[in-house]
This record gives sequence, C-alpha cells and structure tokens, in this order.
Amino acid sequence: MKIRQGFVSNSSSSSFVVAFPKKPTNSEEVQQMIFEERKEFQSPWDWVDEYWSTEKVVGTIWKMIEEQKPNDKKTLLSSIQDGWFQPYDDLPGCAEYEYKDFDYKTDEGRAAANSYFNACDKESKKRSQAIINKFMKDNEGSTFYVFEFSDNDGSYFSALEHGNVFRKLKHIRTSYH
Repeated sequence: MKIRQGFVSNSSSSSFVVAFPKKPTNSEEVQQMIFEERKEFQSPWDWVDEYWSTEKVVGTIWKMIEEQKPNDKKTLLSSIQDGWFQPYDDLPGCAEYEYKDFDYKTDEGRAAANSYFNACDKESKKRSQAIINKFMKDNEGSTFYVFEFSDNDGSYFSALEHGNVFRKLKHIRTSYH
C-alpha cells in the first residue's frame, strides 16, 4: 500500500496501459490508431475552450513510446497497482478498507489496522494480477505501452489525463486521486 507523507495537493494523475494492435513504427501510425483523420483534441471540460492539434498530442504520445520498450506483464502489473481501475472499477477491491475506523491509540487497534491493510494489499495484488492477465489475454498479439499524465502538469496534460485520448484503443486507466 502506498502512503503519502507530507503535503497532499488536490491534483490527480492517471496511468494508462494501452494495447496497440501492432507496434507503431512512427507518429503517423499512432495518429491513425488514436485519432484517424481528426485534427483537433478538445479539453474534456465544456467550460474550458481549449483545443490542441492532434499532431501535438500524437507527438507527446510518440515521444513516450520511443522512451520505453513494449512492456511485459511485470511492468504492466506495477503500473496499475494501488489505484482505481477503469473499466474494472466494478470488481470487488479494497476501497472499503480506507473507511474503516481503528483505535490507533491502543496496541490492539494498531495491530488490527495493520492486519486489515495487509489483507487489503494482498487482495489488491491478486486483483491487479487478474486484471492484467485478462487484459493481456483479451488483447493477445497487441503491443503494450504505459503512459502517465497528471493534471498537476498543466491544462494540456490534464486534458490528456481526463480527455479519453485512448478511446479508440483497448486500455486500462488507473486513477490516483
């Protein structure tokens, strides 16, 4: 389980495990897979009138592809643990563990909390493994890449995080809010 210490902001980040039907060899192939002929990518919020060229978005994604090799199961698994899985967030998980009250003033309360959170971690790892196994099986023959975007990096990256940029490709979004 990840525990954040220090300042906690209201920003979010999300990682995306994306199944490309084939290994892209250039940005033009990425353009076709993600946007086809579309030329603009709009902010996902209707109160924000911002647009970016799909060429810019594809350039960002292509650079991220070039900086990594196609990912194996271990890498994919590590990229989704400890977050909210989409479209798998209807599966049983550990979210309910965060809301249980423990008496941290007593040894028994701290021990109970420790046991409870360890069980959550174990369940989360099993769940993550099952999700990745199913995703890889469902997308056999695909090439997998991992992307991470954060709204802490400005409106452009916030739009990439929340704007469903990979909607034409099979993917898992793991949100870290």
